[in-house]
Amino acid sequence: MVILDTNKAEEQQLKSFAHLVFPSSRKSVDLKEAKEKDAEFERGLITSISHGVMSEDDYLNCIERGLAASSRISDFMRKTLQKGADA
Repeated sequence: MVILDTNKAEEQQLKSFAHLVFPSSRKSVDLKEAKEKDAEFERGLITSISHGVMSEDDYLNCIERGLAASSRISDFMRKTLQKGADA
């Protein structure tokens, strides 16, 4: 099971957890050509800290789920900024 954005009480009940740091988008609202250049940058993992014992598969699953969630957040922010720039 992967729980995103845990609080301290949830972390204390888990046998293991990981804090993952992904890069934020460098894309500007106005620059469309930056999409291709930033695609690889956005897929990286900057650092992580894990607590407890977890299998390699569980750790990789955490990274996959965290990456998916951070991509959705970046997309939401980009769309919100674009709407503000168009107004």
